[in-house]
Amino acid sequence: MKAPKIMMALIASVVVVVLLNLLLKVMGISGVGILTVFSLMLISLALLVVPIVGLVISKPDPIDSNLSIEEAALLQKERKKLRIAMLILGMGLSIMAMGVLFKVMHWPGAMFNLRVGQVIALTVAIITIILSWRSKYMMVKYLGFLAVAFSLVFGNAYLYGSLDKII
Repeated sequence: MKAPKIMMALIASVVVVVLLNLLLKVMGISGVGILTVFSLMLISLALLVVPIVGLVISKPDPIDSNLSIEEAALLQKERKKLRIAMLILGMGLSIMAMGVLFKVMHWPGAMFNLRVGQVIALTVAIITIILSWRSKYMMVKYLGFLAVAFSLVFGNAYLYGSLDKII
């Protein structure tokens, strides 16, 4: 499952884009808005597409010779549940990334996007952590923890108020 790693990299890239936006605005460099809009739009689209592609182009796990047929079936069910949870988590994170874009650019509707994305992402991230607690898919659990942290930090209106005071 490569999709969790890619999604974690995309979440980190949202943080990098916001920090780069802040740095370039403080330095007074022009064209920051266009760079921010295009990069956050592409990240948001990728957060939406990566789990879908991971769901469609998934290779079945090689069946371990030590597993019985029932255990292999349970493993496949668990993997399917985690992939569906990642799909919904990707949607929530995509909505949040668009909310971050709207908030950084001071466009209307930012808090609505942030709150809807935050509720979806937090709910599904907690479900993902619970589903993958004793799973062999550790990256999905790490993705859940990163999504919770991202939702709590970037879904917070105080962060953007502080950023506005800096600029």
